[in-house]
Amino acid sequence: MRSTVPRPRPRPLCWKPCRSTPSPSARRPLPCPARFFVLATQNPIEQEGTYPLPEAQKDRFLFLIKVAYPTRDDEREILARTTGTVSSVIEPVLSGEELQQAQTLARRVPVPDHVTDFVLDLVRATRTTEDGVSAYVKQMVGWGAGPRASQHLILAGKVRALLRGRTHMTVDDVEALAYPVLRHRIVPTFHAEAEGVTVDHIVKHLLENTRRPQAPACCSSHSRRFSQRRLRPFRRRSGVSSYLFRPSWPNSQIS
Repeated sequence: MRSTVPRPRPRPLCWKPCRSTPSPSARRPLPCPARFFVLATQNPIEQEGTYPLPEAQKDRFLFLIKVAYPTRDDEREILARTTGTVSSVIEPVLSGEELQQAQTLARRVPVPDHVTDFVLDLVRATRTTEDGVSAYVKQMVGWGAGPRASQHLILAGKVRALLRGRTHMTVDDVEALAYPVLRHRIVPTFHAEAEGVTVDHIVKHLLENTRRPQAPACCSSHSRRFSQRRLRPFRRRSGVSSYLFRPSWPNSQIS
């Protein structure tokens, strides 16, 4: 992605929403497989020989995850695995069909109204054209997040809820995913860059100043009814319940 010239680079990005990619030699777009994902890396040290992605293309990605230096224990493990003679066999965790079933299951997770309202309040607070936006945002944000940010907060929050053994989404899921979802969708102003204010600082300000709604008493009972009537039959048919509802699912950087 980084070394591709600007003209052919949007082709893999078209796979994500359109499930097809334009081809210069074919009259019709080429279909892509149902199971795929696109990764792009960016070296923060130097950009020579690379073409930065425009904001419109960055918006198509679900997360922006910052990879820092490993901890001392992790680096010790890296040395032990890569400088010795120990070889490990990588075993698949689940098949492609099970992955698609898990994606279908994630979309069926209910989202309470107060969680949806919190997502809307958080994302719309990044737009300087909205009424009631704080002076800090108007001074530090040049361009706010679009509707894709709200969509990806909801979709990622549903998956996070399942990975933690819940059958409904909460405000905690939104707060945990706000940084990787919003940090590449907010464009800071020149004043923010001059003051050393990063996008993470802006997201932190938004989380601290966005009113956290209280869950209604009916949400817990509704989620239990949804679990008993809808999710459990699907879990028996799909055969992936042992992966999705295991409390000891390995944690990633997005916790």
